[in-house]
Amino acid sequence: MLERRGGAVLGISSRTAKAHSDALRVKLGVARRRQIPAAFRLLTGEDPYVPALVRLRSPRSR
Repeated sequence: MLERRGGAVLGISSRTAKAHSDALRVKLGVARRRQIPAAFRLLTGEDPYVPALVRLRSPRSR
């Protein structure tokens, strides 16, 4: 169900969204889709929910 909504937002099919999600799970070594953001944060130190433009404008990066 989430793949359907996410796919619609991105303009891709639900099968494509699921395939991308599955690829991310394998690369990050997690079992569930809900674990992807936490694994990303552990590997990069960045919050996946903060848009990239906000990170670029933060005072820390200056």
